[in-house]
Amino acid sequence: MASALRILVLLMTAQICWAVCAPAPTVTCGFRNGCNVTNFRGWWQDQKVCKAGRVVYPKTEPELIRAVGDAVREGRKIKVMSVGSHTYNRFACPGGNGGVLISTRDYNTRITIDKKWKTVTVDAGVQLKDLIDRLARDGLTLPQTPYWDAVSVAGIISTAVHGSGLWGKGGGIHEYVVGISIVIPAPPYAGYSKLVWLTERDEDLNAARISLGVLGAISQITFQVENMFKRSVVLDVKTDFGLEDLSVGFARKHEFGDITWYPSLGRVVYRIDDRVPVSVPGDGRNLQILFMPQTVRALLQSRAMDALMFALTEEQIQAAREANKLCEKSSQQLKQTIQTGSGFLNDGRKFRGYPVIGYNNYMQSSSGCQTDSNTDTCNKPLQSNDIICSWDSRINGSFIFHTSIAIPLSALPNAITDIKLLRNFNRRGFCGIDFYGGLLMRYVKKSEAYLGFKEDTVDIEFFYYRSREPNVPRWNEDVMEEIEQLLLEKYGGRPHWAKNRVFAFNGAAQKAVSVEKFIEAKLRLDPFGFFSSEWSDAVLGWGNVMRWKDRCAHDGLCVCKIDRHCSPKNGFVCRPGRVWKNARVCRQE
Repeated sequence: MASALRILVLLMTAQICWAVCAPAPTVTCGFRNGCNVTNFRGWWQDQKVCKAGRVVYPKTEPELIRAVGDAVREGRKIKVMSVGSHTYNRFACPGGNGGVLISTRDYNTRITIDKKWKTVTVDAGVQLKDLIDRLARDGLTLPQTPYWDAVSVAGIISTAVHGSGLWGKGGGIHEYVVGISIVIPAPPYAGYSKLVWLTERDEDLNAARISLGVLGAISQITFQVENMFKRSVVLDVKTDFGLEDLSVGFARKHEFGDITWYPSLGRVVYRIDDRVPVSVPGDGRNLQILFMPQTVRALLQSRAMDALMFALTEEQIQAAREANKLCEKSSQQLKQTIQTGSGFLNDGRKFRGYPVIGYNNYMQSSSGCQTDSNTDTCNKPLQSNDIICSWDSRINGSFIFHTSIAIPLSALPNAITDIKLLRNFNRRGFCGIDFYGGLLMRYVKKSEAYLGFKEDTVDIEFFYYRSREPNVPRWNEDVMEEIEQLLLEKYGGRPHWAKNRVFAFNGAAQKAVSVEKFIEAKLRLDPFGFFSSEWSDAVLGWGNVMRWKDRCAHDGLCVCKIDRHCSPKNGFVCRPGRVWKNARVCRQE
């Protein structure tokens, strides 16, 4: 990891131009066996296979309407998926094996700007980066975006993707939606499908702003935008003393601020991120290290080191529990990341110090390894010098769990206190979290969207190691499991719709603003459930998301109830949490 970080720093500071290999396809179709559907990482969290009877690639709105109508006439389930499929769970998977998948890969050409009313209307498949760049050419900007811009606009709002901030409309991109056109099923006399347009005058817009893809096929989205502005960023590193008292006030003081906490290191990085006038000098850029491309060789070396550190098999656990070394690596990475600007460049070429000031379109988001310049000319199979994203499913590279749970902002001080108490039991157990970047805290404002947040929230996000073999125990996994359950259960947290392990979605919809009103809208727009699936039904409360079987807790398919849900043969048994006693975690004894 450290060697890979040095390579990334050289790439950024030397301003090297690289040709990044196109990612692995998320849909592959055979002549007789239909289509296999996966996501950007090549696997779904529930370990199930996703099949579709056929895939349709509309280029225009009439073609999209026809694709929905054909599927309805044939009585097939329908799902819509972007070209990248950036979701961990199977919201994009049609029910059954004969469903129709509609890809927005080619439905991405229209970007219509209304300067008078400061709105932009875009096709569902338009990539966020393209939208940001197009707005900037007209001196406009979307104030909030996620930190990763290689995603489609329809995917962003369907899963409530967000940036960070409580000012104005807040960090949720769906809050800037003022209109949506959506293709829904229709009776035979209407051609089996029809287009409806929802505006702020329509109550159903609050359902469509965060839809999970179950209302219909989004055709176009209209966003409210603003005049371009600049942002000033300072990364301020402090000890975590007093973090409980500072975390809430920090959110209200800085428009785009976030906090990254490294519990094992006792360090906090406060991202002081504020709006400044365009007249302030600065041509800064944001090239986030996490998203930068790497060579296949560097990624394989990094993964091999991870496996050594985390010791995933029984023999490795006994032979290589090197917690101190892992913590040292985490400390080195944090130091080097801050010294090199964490991907922020003062003039687009080098990092020379804080503050880094630049236009919003260059500072708010980054794609790095997945851009329009991706090429299909790379070696097949990939060779050691090919440059790819770290998560490319074609190699044994980055393979992780991705937890993202939002709790009420008012509960954050107590949650931090509890996590510190848990750290007192096993400080080195947090090194695995810090190795992958610590606990990122981003702020999202309360919403009127039915599947949005009832009150101002803070989203706590972290990564940790996962074996490529299913249901394998992990060193110190009880620490991660207790944090997840603490946030979800004690503090009423709700999972990010596009991330998280399966168990986190149990009862998730009931924590939203109004799942009842959402279901009412769903029954109006798609009464026969053409856009529903077994997974989406379970998430909305019609079924159980958990999968009970031996060792199911290791991959988050369940929360353990008995020892068999862990790995007693490997010494992992089901035990109560150390701080949140109601938690049930797999702990090695």
